[in-house]
Amino acid sequence: MGIYSGLISTSLIIPNYWSKFNLKLDDQIFTDETINDHLDNFWKNINNLDSNHKIFILLKVKFSDGSYKTLNNLIISNSNDLYIIKQILTTKSKLKMESYMPLTISELILNYKIMLDIDNNIKTNINSLTIKKDPVTFSFKGITLPLSNNLDDWDDFMIKRDLYFNVKSFIKDDETISDVTIFKNKVKILSFKDVQSNNNSFFIRYLDDQIYIIENNKIIFKANKRKTGFINPIKKANRLKNSFLTFDLETRLIDNVMIPYCVSFYDGSKSWSYYLSDFNSHEEMIKKAFESIFIGKYHSSIIYAHNFSAFDGIFILKILSSNLNVVPMIKDGKIIQLKIKIPTTEGDMIFYIRDSYLILPSSLRKLAKSFQVSNKSYFPYEFVNDSNIPLDYIGIKPNFNLWPNISVDEYNNIPSSYWDLKKETIFYCEQDCISLHEILHKFSQLIFINWNVSIHKYPTLPSLTFAIYRSNYLKAKTIPKIGGTMFNDIRESYTGGHTDVYHSYGENLKIYDVNSLYPTAMKYFDMPVGPITFFEGDISRFKVLDLFGFFYVKVTTPEYLERPLLQTRVKTDHGFRTMAPLGSWNMWIFSEEMKCYEKYGYKFEILKGYSFNRANLFEDFIDKLYEIKQNTDKNDSMYLISKLLMNSLYGRFGMDIHLSTNIILNNDILSEFISNDTIIVEDIIDLENGKSLIVYKDFKTINDDEGFIKSSVNISIASSITSYSRIIMAKYLGDHSIKIWMTDTDSLVTDSELESSNKLGDFKLEKVCKEMTFIAPKVYGGIDINDNEFTKVKGYKNNLPYSELKSLLNLDNVIKLEHSKFNKNIIDGNIKVINELYTLQITDSKREIIFENGKFEYTKPYIINDEKIVNNNKINYRIISQ
Repeated sequence: MGIYSGLISTSLIIPNYWSKFNLKLDDQIFTDETINDHLDNFWKNINNLDSNHKIFILLKVKFSDGSYKTLNNLIISNSNDLYIIKQILTTKSKLKMESYMPLTISELILNYKIMLDIDNNIKTNINSLTIKKDPVTFSFKGITLPLSNNLDDWDDFMIKRDLYFNVKSFIKDDETISDVTIFKNKVKILSFKDVQSNNNSFFIRYLDDQIYIIENNKIIFKANKRKTGFINPIKKANRLKNSFLTFDLETRLIDNVMIPYCVSFYDGSKSWSYYLSDFNSHEEMIKKAFESIFIGKYHSSIIYAHNFSAFDGIFILKILSSNLNVVPMIKDGKIIQLKIKIPTTEGDMIFYIRDSYLILPSSLRKLAKSFQVSNKSYFPYEFVNDSNIPLDYIGIKPNFNLWPNISVDEYNNIPSSYWDLKKETIFYCEQDCISLHEILHKFSQLIFINWNVSIHKYPTLPSLTFAIYRSNYLKAKTIPKIGGTMFNDIRESYTGGHTDVYHSYGENLKIYDVNSLYPTAMKYFDMPVGPITFFEGDISRFKVLDLFGFFYVKVTTPEYLERPLLQTRVKTDHGFRTMAPLGSWNMWIFSEEMKCYEKYGYKFEILKGYSFNRANLFEDFIDKLYEIKQNTDKNDSMYLISKLLMNSLYGRFGMDIHLSTNIILNNDILSEFISNDTIIVEDIIDLENGKSLIVYKDFKTINDDEGFIKSSVNISIASSITSYSRIIMAKYLGDHSIKIWMTDTDSLVTDSELESSNKLGDFKLEKVCKEMTFIAPKVYGGIDINDNEFTKVKGYKNNLPYSELKSLLNLDNVIKLEHSKFNKNIIDGNIKVINELYTLQITDSKREIIFENGKFEYTKPYIINDEKIVNNNKINYRIISQ
């Protein structure tokens, strides 16, 4: 069992120095019996103690390297407490020696001193040293740990669980760092680090990818890294396959219903057409027309139509799906793509029908001019819309007023003696197909030459831009994919630009626009990148994580600001509105926007959030595009391309991960499909051709086998770009020496002279006005210095005279307008033109309206508390004495 050495006597000796009672160990064997025997021998040597004696005891171990470790605080006792002392030391010695088992221990030592205390002036402390209760704990990976870095709190706790631990401590930069390893049956089961600063009452525990900050046996902050997949770079295309077709539909409006009467195609070398007078119905015409391209020659081809998603697709979806396998891709009511599968003996033939407007969002006439291709011709639409005009009309050319956007000279060059409606329609329709084909051919070549990406792999401009970025600029394992709760949380911070009206009328005003606001934010600012750490607690108190990310905060605004800066969504009687109020509320916010607004008196209490690393992701991407834009003539196609690409990337990162899926099924298997418990059916549209279009979500398909989200989205980047854009504008909105009448995302109206230039991110002066009137955000007008009147009314297509807009400044004035609108019906496969009433009046959905003498003068911010408006939410007015 070991060799004892030290003081051995049969009578009590009271030396004036500390004595030592040793147990030398041969094989580091510790059992209850070993320790009890050692203590029993010790008691035999001091068995002559009486009530006048006090004993001081310290239990120590000596390690093979010559170092010592004290296992207990000083015990002060007398003979009456010897049994309790034995209990304490038995437990302490067994626990402590087990705890240091990984180290080689050579001796167990009892240091003691006996004092004669006749007057009982020496106070015992045995009651305070009795075995402690278990400390406050928490669980990590099934292992229960004390919420303390005081190892004395671990003694009894660990021994009860048959565990022991090893601690290596050192001091660095005014911090005590302890590396702790926990063993069970001599096998390491956990290691972690505790860091205690001399200046703080708390300590930090690092456990794998988790961080705990503990103060007074309570967790006051915790964080853990989130596992996530990453958006990967993609390979550049080796070659460009530039074979595709274009098509166009011509329609006539009869009794407010649009009816197709001509279909044309162009494959790059030849064009052909189908005309309604040759068929019994437009359905038969369309069906026959598409049969001409659904052949082996065009297998795997993409067929483009300009504005297919909002126009041509409405007519053909029902017709093609009646006898073909059609797989639609529909988003926000727009048909992005139709995939056609036609079975053959050699396998399926595949065809894709897409909208060229979704990758080149401009009119065909403007695109033809920009790409310098065969120009779009002119056609008398109003003439064709006359139901009394037969489709086989041959005669004099229609009157000048029936031709939109044509000059007198151009009209006079059209022969008047002979005009064949069928011939002219087919020419016009085929010319559109040829123009579109030439535009797309040039566009695809330019994109491939500059970035080695094929446009034909991507149905929309954001997806094409995203591919350009991923193949040319993205570094691996940089941008994490974000889904689940994290996506939902950060999406709450994703709001658009700041739009507000502050004053209703002004003279000698200037309209300034920021030169490429969102690209500016992308070029100059750091973006959130992985890895991501979720935390609970106030991250600003501690330096364990970068104060960069998205935080859920309690906001307290300054008591008053004329133009509050921070936006939030507020529930009103008219639904949720994004506004910049005063008051207090909780919200998710990007850290850099929070830091910016603190300079203007906002206060934020951080409750939880996601901490990111930071990196500049888009500088090279924006530099390349802006260089093209600056060095290219505005009429050149590359100028248009650079402009489109610069503004199309950020939104792609914010795409919803829960996009709906569309499928067309035979009605006889509909019940079986919708009974699938893994899907949520959002809509069912009976196409009245024996099939139905089902809109659904399948949440099981969102994540991959490892639980990572499949979609290449990152809502944090989209939100940070819009936040940075608001920060850029805050420089002016927060400067109350500048009077501002209106702001709209990247523009503002003021009477001040602002510095302007053509540089990226600088203001440029767009217009100087003699006077302007502001009714609501995006509803305004004025007279410029050249006496030209202008108005802008969101959602209203026609022109509104400025005088009528200005009349709305008067209290209770309302203007009822009427304009035509397309009513698209997939079920009927047609488009109707309906007249819609548009009511225009002053609204107080974002700020309170203040009237003086019955006239709208200015607005003031709402005050909210806990997401509810607490001040008057009705129009205010006051009478000014004359």
